[in-house]
Amino acid sequence: MTTNQLIAIDSIALLLAGVVVYFTRAVPRRVLGAALGGLVAIGIGTSLDVLGDAMDWWHYTMGTTGHGPVLMYVAIWLWWGVGAQLIGWRLNRRFGRRGLFGFIGFLAVYGTLRDYVGVTLTNGAVQVIGSGIRPLVADVVLWGTFNAVAQGIMWLTAGSPESDPFVRGPFRLK
Repeated sequence: MTTNQLIAIDSIALLLAGVVVYFTRAVPRRVLGAALGGLVAIGIGTSLDVLGDAMDWWHYTMGTTGHGPVLMYVAIWLWWGVGAQLIGWRLNRRFGRRGLFGFIGFLAVYGTLRDYVGVTLTNGAVQVIGSGIRPLVADVVLWGTFNAVAQGIMWLTAGSPESDPFVRGPFRLK
């Protein structure tokens, strides 16, 4: 994957995150909480990527480090760290803890499936995942941890889901 392709993916992720900010009607404090939660989750996710590489569960084919290219993590932060977390916040607000746990569980499975499908479709051009149950379980744990941490940090930074009023636009304060 080239740098230009990664920049294009980052641009699409930024656009999608902006759309989610608008449609979830998130106040700036909530967007900041999602962004901070995503950044912390990216740090933990990168560490888990390095661990996965060291354990021979998976590795990225671009570069010699145990983690993927930095621009890849920008897209993950914008979409999974900001956009998806705001969707999770709305689900938590609407369905309570069941919505939160369902969201984290769904994204743990979906993220893992996306990884395996991506490896298959690209013939390992970006990432190679080892065979067996351990890489599979580790990938589920990685995605579950990523989303749980991001939701927790957003909660700590911006308060409980019920603390935000519904507002029409993303930049209108209480």
